[in-house]
Amino acid sequence: RNAQFTPHVDSGRGLGQSKSMILGLGNYTGGEVFVEGKPYNIRYSPLEFDGWNQLHWTAPFNGERYSLVWFTPEVSQKDS
Repeated sequence: RNAQFTPHVDSGRGLGQSKSMILGLGNYTGGEVFVEGKPYNIRYSPLEFDGWNQLHWTAPFNGERYSLVWFTPEVSQKDS
């Protein structure tokens, strides 16, 4: 809830992920997600991008903003 991130690429538990998807919910203005410098309005409009390799961040916003984020981690042989 109300998360705002500075420019980054994903790391950690998402190691090896391919695509990410983000969706913004709530009553807010602003809060676009920038991917490689290009803004995307994610309010009730999902965005798919490569969070592991593409620099992304959140623009400032007003109001209450919830973000749902999905990603697909790499599956190892022991996981299959």
